[in-house]
Amino acid sequence: MVGIRTFALGLFLFGATATAAQITQFSPQGEVAKIESVKAMFDVPVIQFGDPRAAAPLDVVCSDAGVKGASRWVDARHWTYVFTNPPGPGVRCTATVNPAFRTVDGKVLAGESRFSFTTGGPRVSASRPDGDYISEDQIFVLKFNGAVKADSLAESASCLVEGLGEAVPVRLVTGADRHAILKLSYFYPVPADNDASVQLLQCKRRLPADAKVQLRVGPGVQALSGVASTRAETLNYTVRAPFKATFSCQRENARAACDPVLPVSLGFNAGISYENAQKVRLKTPSGERAPVADKESNHGEGVTEVRFSGPLPALAQMSLVLPANLKDDAGRELSNADQFPLSVSTAAFPPLVKFAAAPFGVIERFANQPSGGSEADYPASVPLTVRNVEAALATKELSVSTGKVSDYIAQNDVDVLHWFARVARLQENDWTPAQIKEIMADKKPQSDKGKAINTREISMLDTVASARKLTLPGAAKSDLRPFEVIGIPVDPGFHVLEIESPRLGESLIAPKKSMYVRTSVLVTNLGVHLKRGRDDALVWVTTLDEGKVVPDAAIAVLSCSGQLLATGKTDAQGLWHYPKALASHDECDSTGLSGIFVSARIPASHPLARHKADYAFVLSTWDQGIESWRFNVPTDNSPTRSVVAHTVFDRTLLRAGETVSMKHFVRDQTRHGLGLPGNAGTLPDTLVITHDGSGEHYEQPLTWLHTASGGLDAVSRFAIPKTAKLGTYSVTLVRKNHRAVQSGDDGAQGAS
Repeated sequence: MVGIRTFALGLFLFGATATAAQITQFSPQGEVAKIESVKAMFDVPVIQFGDPRAAAPLDVVCSDAGVKGASRWVDARHWTYVFTNPPGPGVRCTATVNPAFRTVDGKVLAGESRFSFTTGGPRVSASRPDGDYISEDQIFVLKFNGAVKADSLAESASCLVEGLGEAVPVRLVTGADRHAILKLSYFYPVPADNDASVQLLQCKRRLPADAKVQLRVGPGVQALSGVASTRAETLNYTVRAPFKATFSCQRENARAACDPVLPVSLGFNAGISYENAQKVRLKTPSGERAPVADKESNHGEGVTEVRFSGPLPALAQMSLVLPANLKDDAGRELSNADQFPLSVSTAAFPPLVKFAAAPFGVIERFANQPSGGSEADYPASVPLTVRNVEAALATKELSVSTGKVSDYIAQNDVDVLHWFARVARLQENDWTPAQIKEIMADKKPQSDKGKAINTREISMLDTVASARKLTLPGAAKSDLRPFEVIGIPVDPGFHVLEIESPRLGESLIAPKKSMYVRTSVLVTNLGVHLKRGRDDALVWVTTLDEGKVVPDAAIAVLSCSGQLLATGKTDAQGLWHYPKALASHDECDSTGLSGIFVSARIPASHPLARHKADYAFVLSTWDQGIESWRFNVPTDNSPTRSVVAHTVFDRTLLRAGETVSMKHFVRDQTRHGLGLPGNAGTLPDTLVITHDGSGEHYEQPLTWLHTASGGLDAVSRFAIPKTAKLGTYSVTLVRKNHRAVQSGDDGAQGAS
């Protein structure tokens, strides 16, 4: 039936050629700058498709004898002639019907029998520079679509310069200059010196800086055949700015002098030599300074910045001096040389209040205690760096010390968790007042269209009644504090510290505004180590100073929202093992934290406490740098057991049409190794066989059967299709809408 229909279609097509065939479409025609091929389309099939001996219907002849090509039939109605090398400018080609050509029914072609086209005059196919900016004496490299007469280019090209009332003529660049420039022109391959399709031009006058320039090419550029371009081509550029040096430094505000802490720099809008850059000097009251040497950088394009590192003398007048007759890599003199030596002034050292760590840090109780010393003489302290701020700094501390309220262990742990989260959320962030109120109330901040404020403008502890004021040692009240590091003595426990400074606020925020600097610290001699798995958790407590294990330490485990999950005590080896799974959340709205919180505490009477109760905690998310995946340890964060599968094949080398038998086994991964499946209802229910090369796959249902030993297995048989592809096939066990389980590879081979 199919053969009859095909045959009938063939009769219809042959019947259509009773009328002489003719060319209905031909391209190109007229003037076309770039021609790569000739194409002709007929109204009906004119050859037997696929006939390699079919003759060419047209003869293509060009005025340039060097222009050749080859023809081929695309199908029974489409013919093309492809040029070996595209014709250059000024070439005229004619395509004439071959009088010897006959259609499939033996007839000559009817209709139009002659077609012609020309490439027209020369046109620019590429240019250098190809960017926006040029130099004052720029040389332009123009690549045309064929060889051109250089004299005609010089006569027909000109430079139109912004601000000038007349066109600027051009000159040709030849000889040694042409050769040197072509080697750097980024044309590949590099044009030969006698290549007339590449010409170099230069405007006959120096171009003014910052001016808009238009290079106008044509009309009138002639090809070697004498055919000239009939329209102008324009290339637009901007002349680069004058060679200039610009000084820059960091300032507290637009009206202030330079910050003496940070480096100052001198930038150039064009490169200078490395030797000249190292001759720039900054003269200060304390002596002359050389710029920072940068010998490793590539200075092939010149140095564009000279930097002097800080700190610099405060409240000082300095002078920036340049080497004599400084010029850029193009030989241009500095346009603002009259501004040098440049006077530079520095301000006083800016105010500074900075904790050693924020928003959280750990202070070791006995880190600064010498051998034989006492904690009373060498208390733990939080380092605070201050400079040029008030002598009397308002310092508040909220202490959550587990030794003071041991009757409320859970309450204290919740306080620690929530204050830790509050400080982290408010650390140098912008929130609206309503969002700040929600954070302080341990709620998730909701979307708010109100105006956000910097959290450094508000106090966290003003409304906390239990926050106590501390007195910082230091300068007289009438003086600003010099640069110094102050130690704030603290007892063991978790502390929230906050400093208020109007001077800092006036400098960094706004006039008559105070700025609040805060952090939270854990002062302890205990190290809490947590190892958490899917089925259990292990806590190990040691001392920080000597690494001794801490027995009888009270352990509490909280969720990230503060819910108590488990409690216990460490054994003689400092270990506490919890044999059950600990539930956790990806994120808790009340704190913005995730995972679990584990605390350890010992009373003052403990042998390792040294007469003061001690407390420490750890979060399960504190794993930066020690994540299991960094050590090629298999990781699975799913709360359900991982299922592994293994498939046993009757053989692994097969031919298309054969049948492979498989038996599948599944096991659960547990902390003790492999175990029997716990829930058959969660097992894979589909077998997927996939060709690794193409992704083509086949599916079969799986039926699991109980074995006498309590296990489960499934049996499958797969008849390999006779059309199966050669290659390797993978076997995957899948439960619909769940994760797939890789089971095995089958080296099945399709028949060749």
